[in-house]
Amino acid sequence: MAWVLPSYLKFTFYSMLYKLSQCTKEITLTVLIVLLQKSIFLDCETRIESLLAQVFENYKSLDENSPTGLADLFNPMQESAAPALGEAVKVYTLLHDILSQDAQTMLRNYLQVN
Repeated sequence: MAWVLPSYLKFTFYSMLYKLSQCTKEITLTVLIVLLQKSIFLDCETRIESLLAQVFENYKSLDENSPTGLADLFNPMQESAAPALGEAVKVYTLLHDILSQDAQTMLRNYLQVN
């Protein structure tokens, strides 16, 4: 799946509006659809961030065989990292600029031992 930069999407959308430059039903409907899609995307992004936080905060308790994804408290701790952790890092780097100080600090805070 190819990712498109949000700035490019905005540019394309605004370019389309400027070219049409008419306040028609079709244009206002297009604006409404884009705003709804943005709302859905933001909701998904919020849920994904919450899931990532749960994975990172519980990285020592991840269990692929558990229905909840978390190990039972009485089971022995795994010796290697759960596969979900590697995938969570990949998703995190898609959503955040991993080279930025803020993204690194947030990830570090997630992974701190309580």
